[in-house]
Amino acid sequence: MSDVNELNKLKCPFDPSDYPNGSPKMGNFVWALTTLLKYNPSYRPTLRRTTWPADTYIQLTGYGPNAAINHFGAFGMPSVWNAEAEDFTACNWVNTASSYKNEELVPSTLVCPYDPNLYTGNQGDIAPVGSAPWALMQVFLGKGARLKTWDEGEYIVVPDRLSAVDTQSVIKKFNSSGKFTEWSDIDDLLLCNWELYSPNLSFNLTSGHSRYHDLHNLNENDLMYDWGYLSYLGAATVNKNSCGSLDIIEDNISSFAPLVSMFYFESADNTETSLSTDGIVSFSIRVFPAYMQEAVALLKKNFYVSVDGVRYDLGVATPIEGDPFYPEATVNYSGGDAQKLSAILKKQTGIPKTYWLNWI
Repeated sequence: MSDVNELNKLKCPFDPSDYPNGSPKMGNFVWALTTLLKYNPSYRPTLRRTTWPADTYIQLTGYGPNAAINHFGAFGMPSVWNAEAEDFTACNWVNTASSYKNEELVPSTLVCPYDPNLYTGNQGDIAPVGSAPWALMQVFLGKGARLKTWDEGEYIVVPDRLSAVDTQSVIKKFNSSGKFTEWSDIDDLLLCNWELYSPNLSFNLTSGHSRYHDLHNLNENDLMYDWGYLSYLGAATVNKNSCGSLDIIEDNISSFAPLVSMFYFESADNTETSLSTDGIVSFSIRVFPAYMQEAVALLKKNFYVSVDGVRYDLGVATPIEGDPFYPEATVNYSGGDAQKLSAILKKQTGIPKTYWLNWI
Protein backbone atom coordinates (compact mmCIF):
# COMPACT_ATOMS: atom_id res chain seq x y z
CA MET A 1 0.00 0.00 0.00
CA SER A 2 1.04 3.61 -0.24
CA ASP A 3 3.54 4.78 2.34
CA VAL A 4 1.24 7.72 3.07
CA ASN A 5 -0.07 5.65 5.99
CA GLU A 6 3.35 4.51 7.13
CA LEU A 7 4.13 4.90 10.80
CA ASN A 8 7.63 4.89 12.21
CA LYS A 9 7.02 5.50 15.88
CA LEU A 10 7.64 3.38 18.92
CA LYS A 11 4.06 3.92 20.11
CA CYS A 12 1.02 3.71 17.86
CA PRO A 13 -1.26 6.78 17.85
CA PHE A 14 -4.55 5.17 18.84
CA ASP A 15 -6.68 7.12 16.42
CA PRO A 16 -9.38 5.36 14.34
CA SER A 17 -8.45 7.48 11.31
CA ASP A 18 -5.03 5.79 11.25
CA TYR A 19 -6.64 2.50 10.32
CA PRO A 20 -8.15 2.47 6.81
CA ASN A 21 -11.59 1.16 5.98
CA GLY A 22 -11.88 -2.49 5.09
CA SER A 23 -11.04 -5.29 7.50
CA PRO A 24 -9.88 -8.89 7.51
CA LYS A 25 -12.30 -11.70 8.17
CA MET A 26 -13.76 -11.34 11.60
CA GLY A 27 -12.34 -13.67 14.21
CA ASN A 28 -8.63 -13.71 13.46
CA PHE A 29 -6.10 -11.89 15.60
CA VAL A 30 -5.20 -9.28 12.98
CA TRP A 31 -8.84 -8.20 13.06
CA ALA A 32 -8.89 -8.38 16.87
CA LEU A 33 -5.74 -6.28 17.27
CA THR A 34 -6.90 -3.70 14.71
CA THR A 35 -10.23 -3.46 16.53
CA LEU A 36 -8.44 -3.09 19.86
CA LEU A 37 -6.31 -0.21 18.57
CA LYS A 38 -9.35 1.74 17.37
CA TYR A 39 -9.59 3.20 20.83
CA ASN A 40 -11.16 6.50 21.79
CA PRO A 41 -12.91 7.72 24.96
CA SER A 42 -16.36 6.94 23.56
CA TYR A 43 -15.47 3.54 22.11
CA ARG A 44 -13.49 1.03 24.16
CA PRO A 45 -13.47 -2.32 22.36
CA THR A 46 -13.18 -5.41 24.54
CA LEU A 47 -11.91 -8.59 22.90
CA ARG A 48 -11.94 -12.18 24.01
CA ARG A 49 -11.54 -15.67 22.62
CA THR A 50 -14.65 -17.83 22.62
CA THR A 51 -12.79 -20.47 24.61
CA TRP A 52 -12.13 -18.06 27.49
CA PRO A 53 -14.50 -17.80 30.49
CA ALA A 54 -17.44 -15.55 29.65
CA ASP A 55 -16.44 -12.77 32.04
CA THR A 56 -12.84 -12.38 30.80
CA TYR A 57 -11.54 -10.12 28.04
CA ILE A 58 -8.67 -7.85 27.01
CA GLN A 59 -8.85 -4.09 26.53
CA LEU A 60 -6.52 -1.24 25.73
CA THR A 61 -6.01 0.94 28.79
CA GLY A 62 -4.23 4.25 29.06
CA TYR A 63 -3.23 6.39 26.11
CA GLY A 64 -0.08 7.24 24.16
CA PRO A 65 3.17 6.11 25.81
CA ASN A 66 1.23 4.88 28.85
CA ALA A 67 -0.99 2.54 26.86
CA ALA A 68 -1.09 -1.15 27.72
CA ILE A 69 -3.16 -4.21 26.85
CA ASN A 70 -4.71 -5.49 30.06
CA HIS A 71 -6.62 -8.66 30.84
CA PHE A 72 -9.82 -8.40 32.83
CA GLY A 73 -11.01 -11.43 34.75
CA ALA A 74 -13.69 -12.12 37.30
CA PHE A 75 -15.11 -9.03 39.04
CA GLY A 76 -13.53 -6.83 36.36
CA MET A 77 -10.10 -6.75 37.96
CA PRO A 78 -7.35 -5.82 35.46
CA SER A 79 -3.97 -7.49 35.19
CA VAL A 80 -1.19 -7.65 32.62
CA TRP A 81 -2.26 -9.90 29.76
CA ASN A 82 -0.04 -12.97 29.76
CA ALA A 83 -0.63 -13.82 26.13
CA GLU A 84 0.12 -17.28 24.79
CA ALA A 85 1.61 -17.86 21.35
CA GLU A 86 -1.61 -19.61 20.26
CA ASP A 87 -3.59 -16.42 20.95
CA PHE A 88 -1.85 -14.66 18.06
CA THR A 89 -2.84 -17.28 15.47
CA ALA A 90 -6.29 -18.19 16.81
CA CYS A 91 -9.42 -17.45 14.81
CA ASN A 92 -12.03 -17.42 17.55
CA TRP A 93 -11.79 -13.78 18.65
CA VAL A 94 -14.97 -11.76 19.25
CA ASN A 95 -15.66 -8.15 20.22
CA THR A 96 -17.72 -8.12 23.39
CA ALA A 97 -18.28 -4.34 23.60
CA SER A 98 -21.99 -3.71 24.11
CA SER A 99 -22.05 -1.13 21.30
CA TYR A 100 -20.64 -3.57 18.76
CA LYS A 101 -22.41 -6.25 16.75
CA ASN A 102 -20.56 -9.26 15.41
CA GLU A 103 -22.17 -9.43 12.01
CA GLU A 104 -20.15 -12.33 10.66
CA LEU A 105 -19.85 -15.85 11.96
CA VAL A 106 -16.66 -16.52 13.84
CA PRO A 107 -14.68 -19.31 12.14
CA SER A 108 -15.23 -22.61 13.90
CA THR A 109 -11.57 -23.55 13.76
CA LEU A 110 -8.99 -22.15 16.15
CA VAL A 111 -6.36 -22.30 13.42
CA CYS A 112 -6.19 -19.33 11.04
CA PRO A 113 -6.27 -20.24 7.35
CA TYR A 114 -3.42 -18.44 5.62
CA ASP A 115 -5.55 -16.89 2.91
CA PRO A 116 -4.54 -13.48 1.49
CA ASN A 117 -8.22 -12.55 1.15
CA LEU A 118 -8.58 -12.56 4.93
CA TYR A 119 -6.07 -9.79 5.46
CA THR A 120 -6.96 -7.31 2.76
CA GLY A 121 -9.93 -5.00 2.37
CA ASN A 122 -11.37 -2.84 -0.37
CA GLN A 123 -8.50 -0.36 0.03
CA GLY A 124 -5.67 -2.84 0.40
CA ASP A 125 -3.97 -3.69 3.68
CA ILE A 126 -6.18 -3.02 6.67
CA ALA A 127 -3.53 -1.37 8.83
CA PRO A 128 -0.85 1.28 8.30
CA VAL A 129 2.61 0.14 7.31
CA GLY A 130 4.77 -0.17 10.41
CA SER A 131 1.98 -1.10 12.83
CA ALA A 132 1.73 -4.50 14.53
CA PRO A 133 -1.44 -5.55 12.62
CA TRP A 134 0.38 -4.81 9.38
CA ALA A 135 3.39 -6.83 10.58
CA LEU A 136 1.20 -9.79 11.53
CA MET A 137 -0.44 -9.72 8.11
CA GLN A 138 2.98 -10.10 6.50
CA VAL A 139 3.81 -13.01 8.80
CA PHE A 140 0.53 -14.80 8.11
CA LEU A 141 1.17 -14.46 4.38
CA GLY A 142 4.55 -16.21 4.63
CA LYS A 143 6.93 -13.29 5.09
CA GLY A 144 9.05 -12.20 8.03
CA ALA A 145 8.77 -9.05 10.14
CA ARG A 146 10.91 -7.40 12.78
CA LEU A 147 11.11 -4.34 14.97
CA LYS A 148 13.74 -1.90 13.80
CA THR A 149 15.19 -1.87 17.32
CA TRP A 150 15.86 -5.63 17.34
CA ASP A 151 19.34 -7.04 16.80
CA GLU A 152 20.39 -7.82 13.26
CA GLY A 153 18.95 -11.14 12.12
CA GLU A 154 16.06 -11.21 14.61
CA TYR A 155 12.58 -11.56 13.14
CA ILE A 156 9.22 -13.29 13.58
CA VAL A 157 7.73 -15.84 11.22
CA VAL A 158 5.38 -18.86 11.13
CA PRO A 159 7.94 -21.51 10.12
CA ASP A 160 5.53 -24.45 9.72
CA ARG A 161 2.64 -22.63 8.07
CA LEU A 162 2.60 -25.05 5.12
CA SER A 163 3.06 -28.38 6.88
CA ALA A 164 1.09 -27.90 10.13
CA VAL A 165 -2.29 -29.45 9.34
CA ASP A 166 -3.59 -31.02 12.54
CA THR A 167 -1.92 -28.68 15.02
CA GLN A 168 -2.12 -24.94 15.49
CA SER A 169 0.81 -23.02 14.09
CA VAL A 170 2.29 -20.30 16.26
CA ILE A 171 4.41 -17.26 15.51
CA LYS A 172 8.05 -17.80 16.39
CA LYS A 173 10.95 -15.43 16.81
CA PHE A 174 14.33 -16.11 15.28
CA ASN A 175 16.93 -15.00 17.80
CA SER A 176 20.66 -14.37 17.59
CA SER A 177 21.45 -17.96 18.62
CA GLY A 178 19.95 -19.24 15.39
CA LYS A 179 16.90 -20.86 17.00
CA PHE A 180 13.19 -20.10 16.96
CA THR A 181 11.30 -19.50 20.19
CA GLU A 182 7.56 -18.93 20.57
CA TRP A 183 6.69 -15.24 20.41
CA SER A 184 3.88 -13.70 22.44
CA ASP A 185 5.23 -10.34 23.60
CA ILE A 186 2.21 -8.06 24.00
CA ASP A 187 4.39 -4.96 24.42
CA ASP A 188 5.52 -5.41 20.81
CA LEU A 189 1.88 -5.18 19.68
CA LEU A 190 1.74 -1.50 20.61
CA LEU A 191 4.85 -0.48 18.68
CA CYS A 192 4.83 1.12 15.25
CA ASN A 193 8.39 0.61 14.04
CA TRP A 194 7.84 -2.76 12.38
CA GLU A 195 9.47 -3.57 9.06
CA LEU A 196 9.66 -6.51 6.69
CA TYR A 197 12.48 -8.98 7.16
CA SER A 198 13.48 -10.27 3.77
CA PRO A 199 15.81 -13.21 3.12
CA ASN A 200 17.93 -13.19 -0.01
CA LEU A 201 15.71 -15.95 -1.35
CA SER A 202 12.78 -17.98 -0.05
CA PHE A 203 10.79 -20.77 -1.65
CA ASN A 204 8.37 -23.59 -0.97
CA LEU A 205 10.05 -26.90 -1.69
CA THR A 206 8.46 -30.35 -1.79
CA SER A 207 11.32 -32.81 -1.56
CA GLY A 208 11.49 -35.67 -4.04
CA HIS A 209 13.71 -38.75 -4.29
CA SER A 210 15.63 -40.20 -7.24
CA ARG A 211 18.61 -42.40 -7.97
CA TYR A 212 21.21 -42.67 -10.68
CA HIS A 213 24.37 -44.57 -11.65
CA ASP A 214 27.69 -42.92 -11.01
CA LEU A 215 29.14 -42.55 -14.50
CA HIS A 216 32.60 -43.29 -13.11
CA ASN A 217 31.47 -46.67 -11.80
CA LEU A 218 28.60 -48.45 -13.55
CA ASN A 219 28.38 -51.53 -11.32
CA GLU A 220 24.83 -52.37 -10.26
CA ASN A 221 25.63 -51.73 -6.60
CA ASP A 222 27.19 -48.33 -7.20
CA LEU A 223 24.04 -46.23 -7.17
CA MET A 224 23.83 -42.66 -5.90
CA TYR A 225 20.71 -41.15 -4.36
CA ASP A 226 19.27 -37.65 -4.39
CA TRP A 227 16.68 -35.99 -2.17
CA GLY A 228 15.27 -32.53 -2.74
CA TYR A 229 14.63 -30.61 -5.95
CA LEU A 230 16.24 -31.06 -9.35
CA SER A 231 14.58 -29.34 -12.30
CA TYR A 232 14.43 -31.19 -15.62
CA LEU A 233 17.04 -28.91 -17.14
CA GLY A 234 19.23 -28.90 -14.05
CA ALA A 235 19.14 -32.68 -13.74
CA ALA A 236 20.04 -33.08 -17.40
CA THR A 237 23.21 -30.99 -17.01
CA VAL A 238 24.55 -33.37 -14.33
CA ASN A 239 23.16 -36.63 -15.80
CA LYS A 240 20.65 -37.14 -13.02
CA ASN A 241 16.90 -37.65 -12.79
CA SER A 242 14.60 -34.78 -11.92
CA CYS A 243 12.62 -34.85 -8.68
CA GLY A 244 10.67 -32.63 -6.28
CA SER A 245 9.07 -29.24 -6.89
CA LEU A 246 10.00 -25.68 -5.97
CA ASP A 247 8.01 -22.42 -6.01
CA ILE A 248 9.69 -19.08 -5.32
CA ILE A 249 8.09 -16.93 -2.58
CA GLU A 250 10.47 -13.99 -2.48
CA ASP A 251 13.53 -13.11 -4.54
CA ASN A 252 15.75 -10.31 -3.26
CA ILE A 253 18.96 -11.37 -4.97
CA SER A 254 20.26 -8.17 -6.50
CA SER A 255 19.31 -7.62 -10.13
CA PHE A 256 20.15 -10.87 -11.84
CA ALA A 257 16.87 -12.74 -11.11
CA PRO A 258 18.25 -16.28 -10.84
CA LEU A 259 16.36 -19.45 -11.64
CA VAL A 260 16.88 -22.10 -8.97
CA SER A 261 17.67 -25.24 -10.93
CA MET A 262 18.74 -27.54 -8.09
CA PHE A 263 18.66 -27.76 -4.31
CA TYR A 264 19.23 -31.32 -3.16
CA PHE A 265 21.24 -33.74 -1.04
CA GLU A 266 23.31 -36.45 -2.70
CA SER A 267 24.57 -39.57 -0.96
CA ALA A 268 25.56 -43.18 -1.63
CA ASP A 269 23.51 -44.13 1.44
CA ASN A 270 19.83 -44.70 0.65
CA THR A 271 18.80 -44.91 4.30
CA GLU A 272 16.25 -42.22 4.98
CA THR A 273 16.01 -42.69 8.74
CA SER A 274 19.67 -42.16 9.62
CA LEU A 275 21.73 -39.00 9.67
CA SER A 276 24.10 -39.00 6.71
CA THR A 277 27.82 -38.51 7.25
CA ASP A 278 29.18 -38.52 3.71
CA GLY A 279 26.71 -36.66 1.52
CA ILE A 280 26.71 -33.30 -0.24
CA VAL A 281 24.16 -30.50 -0.28
CA SER A 282 24.17 -28.92 -3.73
CA PHE A 283 22.59 -25.61 -4.73
CA SER A 284 22.52 -24.29 -8.30
CA ILE A 285 21.14 -21.18 -9.93
CA ARG A 286 20.86 -20.41 -13.63
CA VAL A 287 21.52 -16.82 -14.70
CA PHE A 288 22.13 -14.86 -17.87
CA PRO A 289 25.85 -15.04 -18.76
CA ALA A 290 26.23 -11.27 -18.25
CA TYR A 291 25.35 -11.72 -14.56
CA MET A 292 27.48 -14.77 -13.85
CA GLN A 293 30.18 -12.92 -11.92
CA GLU A 294 27.58 -11.19 -9.77
CA ALA A 295 26.05 -14.58 -8.98
CA VAL A 296 29.45 -16.08 -8.17
CA ALA A 297 30.26 -13.18 -5.82
CA LEU A 298 27.06 -13.87 -3.87
CA LEU A 299 27.56 -17.64 -3.66
CA LYS A 300 31.07 -17.19 -2.25
CA LYS A 301 29.60 -15.85 0.98
CA ASN A 302 28.64 -17.88 4.05
CA PHE A 303 25.43 -19.80 3.26
CA TYR A 304 22.57 -20.10 5.77
CA VAL A 305 19.38 -22.12 5.29
CA SER A 306 16.41 -21.80 7.66
CA VAL A 307 13.62 -24.39 7.73
CA ASP A 308 11.27 -25.76 10.39
CA GLY A 309 12.49 -23.36 13.05
CA VAL A 310 16.21 -24.11 12.74
CA ARG A 311 18.94 -22.20 10.94
CA TYR A 312 21.63 -24.33 9.31
CA ASP A 313 25.10 -22.88 8.73
CA LEU A 314 26.51 -24.59 5.65
CA GLY A 315 29.67 -22.53 5.63
CA VAL A 316 31.59 -21.25 2.60
CA ALA A 317 32.19 -23.01 -0.71
CA THR A 318 33.81 -22.17 -4.04
CA PRO A 319 31.21 -21.74 -6.80
CA ILE A 320 31.52 -23.89 -9.91
CA GLU A 321 30.66 -22.07 -13.11
CA GLY A 322 28.97 -23.81 -16.02
CA ASP A 323 30.00 -23.23 -19.62
CA PRO A 324 28.32 -20.57 -21.80
CA PHE A 325 25.77 -23.12 -23.03
CA TYR A 326 24.78 -23.87 -19.42
CA PRO A 327 25.18 -20.54 -17.56
CA GLU A 328 24.82 -22.04 -14.12
CA ALA A 329 26.61 -21.48 -10.82
CA THR A 330 26.76 -24.34 -8.33
CA VAL A 331 27.99 -24.62 -4.75
CA ASN A 332 28.47 -27.92 -2.90
CA TYR A 333 28.61 -28.31 0.88
CA SER A 334 29.65 -31.33 2.92
CA GLY A 335 30.79 -29.64 6.12
CA GLY A 336 29.06 -27.35 8.56
CA ASP A 337 25.41 -28.30 9.02
CA ALA A 338 25.04 -29.95 5.61
CA GLN A 339 24.49 -33.43 7.04
CA LYS A 340 21.92 -32.10 9.53
CA LEU A 341 20.01 -30.35 6.75
CA SER A 342 19.96 -33.61 4.84
CA ALA A 343 17.59 -35.05 7.45
CA ILE A 344 14.89 -32.56 6.38
CA LEU A 345 15.34 -33.30 2.68
CA LYS A 346 15.51 -37.08 3.21
CA LYS A 347 12.93 -37.85 5.87
CA GLN A 348 10.10 -35.61 4.72
CA THR A 349 9.74 -36.24 1.00
CA GLY A 350 6.38 -35.18 -0.39
CA ILE A 351 5.82 -32.61 2.37
CA PRO A 352 5.99 -28.90 1.40
CA LYS A 353 8.46 -26.84 3.43
CA THR A 354 9.36 -23.17 3.36
CA TYR A 355 13.11 -22.55 3.04
CA TRP A 356 14.77 -19.20 3.75
CA LEU A 357 18.21 -18.66 2.23
CA ASN A 358 20.72 -16.00 3.20
CA TRP A 359 24.29 -15.31 2.17
CA ILE A 360 26.20 -13.21 4.69
